[in-house]
Amino acid sequence: MNFTRTATPPNTDAKVTVDLAGLMVLEPTANDTCKIGIHRFAKDHTFQATLVVKKADRPPRLIRLQTGIPSSALFSINRYSSTPFQGVQAFAPNTNFNRNDTVDNLLDYRWGFNIRDLPGHATVTPNDGATPIVTLNSGILYSSVLSHRGQSIKQTCGTTQTILPRIAADLAFAIDLPGDLTQPGSPKVVINWSDFGKPQELVLPRPGEEGETTTKYTLSLLNDPAFSDPQAHDELELYYQVLKQNGGEVPNKCSLEIAAGTKSDQIPCLSVFIEP
Repeated sequence: MNFTRTATPPNTDAKVTVDLAGLMVLEPTANDTCKIGIHRFAKDHTFQATLVVKKADRPPRLIRLQTGIPSSALFSINRYSSTPFQGVQAFAPNTNFNRNDTVDNLLDYRWGFNIRDLPGHATVTPNDGATPIVTLNSGILYSSVLSHRGQSIKQTCGTTQTILPRIAADLAFAIDLPGDLTQPGSPKVVINWSDFGKPQELVLPRPGEEGETTTKYTLSLLNDPAFSDPQAHDELELYYQVLKQNGGEVPNKCSLEIAAGTKSDQIPCLSVFIEP
């Protein structure tokens, strides 16, 4: 299954943004929805879900929603409205994409790393290690942060080596909520999750903030290591722990080596996607 593509640019200052950083696997699902598997086998990567509330003329406020990965909790992010709206789409302004930052739009989602683009990976799927699952029913997927220009990124599959000029370090979904949000039936985003068995719900805009047109919300889903001085490493090595092919391990593994020399926040511990 493929993401439905759109040439309409995402609003990078949308009413609601879902920002993804770290070890996660995105998959398009039926009816223009998306599921995101959280890698839970990397001991130095700690999952956190944080809501960032940005009001005019005020510093951002951070509200922690979840720390650590419950064994089976489902995190759902759903848009509701009394009128029809678009499901999940992916920003791709041109038919062709060649990973050239002097030509391709820097927000194009295809800067992200598609596991199935690797040789022999056309039938790779996530295993149970990529749980719990986050689901979305709306938003435009785009590349929100790219690796630094000139950073050494080498993809190796067998004896074939490919230098990637840049890749998406972070991905994001822009969810716009148009119109007067104070009116009954106006659009809203509802986030549901479980806090150790206790159901939790967060509605955006939050009660009392429906008329604050400049207030914006970012749901940050982070599965990164702590800030550090990392060594050169293979970004795909950990992903093969949560991927399978024909019911078993992926036999022909590739590597994605990113050189050391920068802080951990500048070396993409990238989220990946699986398409088609």
